[in-house]
Amino acid sequence: MTLLRLLFVLLLCLPYTSHSQSENTISGQLFVQLEASVGSDISWEPNQSQRAHSIFSMLIGKYGITKVSCPFKLDNEALQRTYLFEFDPTAGADKLMEELEKAEGVAYAEYVPAYQTSYTPNDPQFSSLWHLQTIQAELAWDAVTTQTNSIVIAVVDDAILLTHEDLQPSIWTNIGEVPGDNIDNDGNGYIDDVNGWDAADNDNDANPDNPTNSFFTHGTHCAGIAAARTDNAIGIASIGFNAQIMPVKASSLPNPGAVVAGYTGVEYAIINGADVISMSWGGTGYSATYQLIFDQAYNQGIVCVAAAGNSNTSALMYPASYNHVISVGATDQNDQKATFSNYGSAIDVMAPGVGIQSCLAGSNSSYGTMQGTSMACPMVAGLAALMLACDPNLSPDDVENCIEDSADDIYPLNSSYTGQLGAGRINASNAIACVKQLVARFEVDYELACPGQNNSQLHRRNEQLY
Repeated sequence: MTLLRLLFVLLLCLPYTSHSQSENTISGQLFVQLEASVGSDISWEPNQSQRAHSIFSMLIGKYGITKVSCPFKLDNEALQRTYLFEFDPTAGADKLMEELEKAEGVAYAEYVPAYQTSYTPNDPQFSSLWHLQTIQAELAWDAVTTQTNSIVIAVVDDAILLTHEDLQPSIWTNIGEVPGDNIDNDGNGYIDDVNGWDAADNDNDANPDNPTNSFFTHGTHCAGIAAARTDNAIGIASIGFNAQIMPVKASSLPNPGAVVAGYTGVEYAIINGADVISMSWGGTGYSATYQLIFDQAYNQGIVCVAAAGNSNTSALMYPASYNHVISVGATDQNDQKATFSNYGSAIDVMAPGVGIQSCLAGSNSSYGTMQGTSMACPMVAGLAALMLACDPNLSPDDVENCIEDSADDIYPLNSSYTGQLGAGRINASNAIACVKQLVARFEVDYELACPGQNNSQLHRRNEQLY
């Protein structure tokens, strides 16, 4: 072998590192956050008379920049100075990001992660709701005295069939909007969003496009697991019992498996007062901008839940691995880790995710089974809603701590994954018992802090808690 060939082979064997765009990011898009000192709006489109900001004016022609916008409506100072740069993907994303990072006034530039829905399709088959029995849902329902549930679960997913017979009674209604008048009546930034929002196509129709029982049906299935109407003699039951479903569509044709509007969908849920956000999708890409969004949700008291992924790996997946998001892996009927489920130190809790029966989008009366951490995620979201129905004053930390502290230990059945399946498999009955203990502890603390309070005053406080 010649010396030249030997050097070539050695170069091929060296580990490769790069600051380059990957298939796990959205082509032709970057997030760019400005320093607070810049202080001016740099939004720009070619058809506007406004001149491009000096920060990037020299880069427009060089990289084919087509639009600079602030895509966020949240009242968050850091997000309001974070911009979405859209550009010609063939012009060199890596070089553009390098130049932006060096520009004066730029805090950071990052690729926009690309996320996918997280389920493993199988042949639909009729099965009993074994997962509700496993997590002791009936005992949990017995312990929650009310059958009305005003808790709102935002299901940010590909789409939801709003007219499905077992979902329609649970669909959230934005009472501040007047249907069909083409006016943003409640001033939330979204026109006619009476029953949720299509963040992918930027309109008010959160239904799937041309769905069947196996196409564009993912979000409908997840919504049914979380909060299909229960005790109505129709279809299935859900752990969320009668929680409300806020539909948020984050995918569009031709590929509903690609979550193209995850961050704007989550933002919609935050702005419109969701109590729980369920996200059965993800990928390996981290975004500092996305973390800001979940920080905002946490600060507003919203419980965020995400699927851990179906790659049978311990690699970090997002949004499940962001701070303030409950990461959910999947178990089977034997309380063993589902063969596809991710695992590792980032997992917070496990939930049933194999052969889960729920609603399908092929018709208003379609049902079938799916499997994946996508199915485990809304089960935890529905449980969180049930806990909040028991005590709406719970913080996100209270909910997560109770879910984890009350989980069943499944490590004896999963010896190969010791310490990598989070707190164990959820137990709804134990979780509700944990909530009631928190309420009882608060009552005792309240009484001790106010020793002069009489019993009638304490009784009135108890009524408010429930």
